[in-house]
Amino acid sequence: MIEEAILDADKKGIKVVSLGLMNQGEELNMYGGLYVSRHPKLNVKVVDGSSLAVASVLNSIPKGTTQVLLRGKLTKVAYAIAFTLCQQGVQVAIMHDDDYVKLKKSLINSSETNLVHTKSCTQMIWLVGDGLTEEEQMKAPKGALFIPYSQFPPKKHRKDCSYHFTPAMQTPTSIENVHSCE
Repeated sequence: MIEEAILDADKKGIKVVSLGLMNQGEELNMYGGLYVSRHPKLNVKVVDGSSLAVASVLNSIPKGTTQVLLRGKLTKVAYAIAFTLCQQGVQVAIMHDDDYVKLKKSLINSSETNLVHTKSCTQMIWLVGDGLTEEEQMKAPKGALFIPYSQFPPKKHRKDCSYHFTPAMQTPTSIENVHSCE
């Protein structure tokens, strides 16, 4: 159905198709890349909103933050957040060995010095994705801020911590001719 909708939009001269929340993902369709590779002559741009999600998360981090803990499934959004923060001089701490190795391989040499492997959980800003456990949340210091980069928020297990909303943006009322199936 998704592919059919993209092809239909292309025939109608639509310029951009944004995949909805449940119509994207690496496992499902490589964030829309599957359709673009199957149909290389598409004129319509297929986007998944990852760049907007990254911007939303980055703007949610309090000004002056020097270190964050990144925990959860490593997605396209997580990689982009880590890369950007490391480039900006913010220390990005990773708890799990395999996640640290994957992220380190993806970073440019000048940025990788800001990526650290840690066993402590003293960071006050936690950037969290799918896979964050209750046990891990309990390790956060009192007053920590959990900022999700995933499509769905983490379950709130701590009353002494703050939980930010999932990355989202509202369409201005002045925009016309926008259609959505979600």
